[in-house]
This record gives sequence, C-alpha cells and structure tokens, in this order.
Amino acid sequence: DSNASACELKYAKKVAKLTLNSWHPEELRHWFEHDVKLSLTLEESTQKLFPTSNSAREVRNKLVEAVEDQGGAVMHGHGVSSMKRLPSEEHDGELLWHLYAEDPPSKW
Repeated sequence: DSNASACELKYAKKVAKLTLNSWHPEELRHWFEHDVKLSLTLEESTQKLFPTSNSAREVRNKLVEAVEDQGGAVMHGHGVSSMKRLPSEEHDGELLWHLYAEDPPSKW
C-alpha cells in the first residue's frame, strides 16, 4: 500500500541521515569516493557535496555494490534495529559497521 511505502521511505531517509551526519565530513567523503567508488563534486555556492553524475540511481547502485562486495546483503522491507562501529584496529584501520536488521513493522 502507498501509505506503508511512504512511511518506509521516510524512516529509511531518517536512519540514513542520522548515520551519515554522525561522521566527520572528510571521513564521509573518503568513504564515498574510495570505498563506494562514487565521484563527488563540491557545489561552491553551498559548500555541499553531490554525486558528479547527479544521479540518485547511481548512488543507490554504488551503495548496493559496496555492500555486496563486502559480503553483505541489502534486505528490502527490513528496518535497522541498531548499528555498531567495529574497532578499526581489528580491521587495518578501516571504518566498518555491523547493522542489525529487524523484521518490518506490521503497521506503519
């Protein structure tokens, strides 16, 4: 149903925004450009970074590829119940996260 889809999208956007805003801007840029392999361009007037291609589809595809390249899976219809940053010293200094999935709520 369209109401459930709208609520699911709103929730996903909120989680993504909170997660990305928790990182230092240079860490975030490095992650997108080097780990996700997404080229970014700085918009001078706003000092904000945008995908060079200006394509939301490319961003989605690159994120899914990055997850799958690391052996993960994208679970549509599931929420994230919690996240845990893994100790970087155990992973050669890499920034790694473990996301815990939950079943989607029965009602939005």
